[in-house]
Amino acid sequence: MENMWNNSKEKVFTFSLNERMILNTIITGLGICLLIGVAVYFTEKMNEAGSSIGFMWFTEKRIARPIENLAEVAGNYYLEHSD
Repeated sequence: MENMWNNSKEKVFTFSLNERMILNTIITGLGICLLIGVAVYFTEKMNEAGSSIGFMWFTEKRIARPIENLAEVAGNYYLEHSD
């Protein structure tokens, strides 16, 4: 996190692109864990293992794979522009 001073001597905190991506990933991961935990809790209550497996498949397909793709694109971008 960078500390910058403007003319009025107030502290202004800015985040770099990497820091924003890390924070977004952490927040997204926590949200996913919360959703999975709630789904598993209610699945256990209903004794339906099939719905839990279905939810995990949906989560992987709709959330985890796009995040992996974004990480791969970011890694490729870094490798191409790391001069």
